[in-house]
Amino acid sequence: MRRLGLIMGAAVVVTAASCTAVPPAPSAKTEPVPARQVDIPPVLAYATSGAVRVLNGMKTVTELDLTSEEHVVDAEWVPDGSRLVLATSTRLVSVDTATGATATARCECAGIAVAGGKVYSTVLCGHRHG
Repeated sequence: MRRLGLIMGAAVVVTAASCTAVPPAPSAKTEPVPARQVDIPPVLAYATSGAVRVLNGMKTVTELDLTSEEHVVDAEWVPDGSRLVLATSTRLVSVDTATGATATARCECAGIAVAGGKVYSTVLCGHRHG
């Protein structure tokens, strides 16, 4: 038992000795990282109070109008960025980010997830105020 206590005590001392309050100084020479050219333009989506816009590069591929009672609840990208799936307070919309084509289904979704090529949603249940 005494030997075990000495071993544990030594481990604590070694651990404490390896920690420092001052971070190490950076190396004297740093190399800049060159910019990489990508083949795929950046895809971007944003919502305003009245619409959701999806851009591919500098081009707007679609603009989804939102009603005055509708708002975006959640949005998910498929892993390769080729589709954006978004849930509003009244519908589920899948947007092709290359063409802007959309597929819509009625859904009072509370949240969504995209996995394995499928869309999963949690649906609001209970009393609706209105």
